[in-house]
Amino acid sequence: MNNISNNSQLLANKMPEFDLLWSVLIKVDIGFRCWGVSSHLIFLLVLIGSRSLQKRTFLFANHATLVNTFYVLNMFSYIWNDHPSFDDANLNNVLCSMSEISWIFSSYIRSYSLLLLAVYRYLATFKLATFKRLNKSKLNLTALICLCWLLAFGFPLIAKYSLGTTNSYTFCLDGYSPDAHKTIIYYVYVYTTVILVPVPFVIAIYFKINRKLNSLAVGTRQQQQVVAEANKKKTSRRSLESQQLDDFELDENDLNMSWRSETSHENMISRVKLNKKIDKQRTFSMQFIFMCISLVSSSFVLTIFQLRSVIPNFFSIFYYWRPVLRCYMNVALSIVPWTSIYFHPKRSEFIQKLKNKIFTK
Repeated sequence: MNNISNNSQLLANKMPEFDLLWSVLIKVDIGFRCWGVSSHLIFLLVLIGSRSLQKRTFLFANHATLVNTFYVLNMFSYIWNDHPSFDDANLNNVLCSMSEISWIFSSYIRSYSLLLLAVYRYLATFKLATFKRLNKSKLNLTALICLCWLLAFGFPLIAKYSLGTTNSYTFCLDGYSPDAHKTIIYYVYVYTTVILVPVPFVIAIYFKINRKLNSLAVGTRQQQQVVAEANKKKTSRRSLESQQLDDFELDENDLNMSWRSETSHENMISRVKLNKKIDKQRTFSMQFIFMCISLVSSSFVLTIFQLRSVIPNFFSIFYYWRPVLRCYMNVALSIVPWTSIYFHPKRSEFIQKLKNKIFTK
């Protein structure tokens, strides 16, 4: 891990600023790359050991979490070198081309997986009959994931072969072209199809779901207040009846309140179930928000790296900033698996079960 990439060595010979700071930044960068991979591996282990996370209703959320692994593994693979450095040049070219596709594919699959999850949660909130039909078969859910993968492969290939872009030497990143105009067109195309199109839909769907949940929560609270007032009024009426039965009369509103009071036990179960559903949907919404934050925040770094060939003196300007930006990228990507673990449907039970296994051993 003490080895430094080829480009960095070249810059070191030219720049006197290559000093202790650079060595520290490189080591911190490596640490954050390991952190990114470890975070996703921990989530994978939690997923394997938790049946509650393996339910069909969590399939899209788990998929949106796991697809982040492509990006962190790609970053991790370039710890020692900026480019494949085997003796066979053809092998290096093949590996670099695979890495090029992997970089852009990981961006698309993250974005469209989040969009798929948003549509899925929308159906769960507004179109319950469609949601139930969709969950009757794993084939239905798998078909949607396959469609997501098809789009994630198709869009970047269209851009690559229509504009004639290739990979850069550093990290085999996608979108490189000697013609700066093609690079800019490629960037605009990718940024539009990865961020500008799906993310507003995701945000709009979230706000609509959240507004629905808020209205349900307000309605439930109002119903609880009505029942509480009816019970209180019924108690006071009974006390009054025992003292002045002849002078007491119930009006129509009082009868309605009394009827609601008598049926409060029957409604209690339905209210509890409704509250649980609201809480569950709120949990999904919060997880949803953090995933969207991860996607948007990581796209900031992708923008800088995708425009590296049109930014004059990119490697000199961002000499110290490149490791910092990669650290930021790994933190943004790690939000997703840790958020999924935090919003585990049975987090307390799972932690207690894990503690019991550790201490019994």
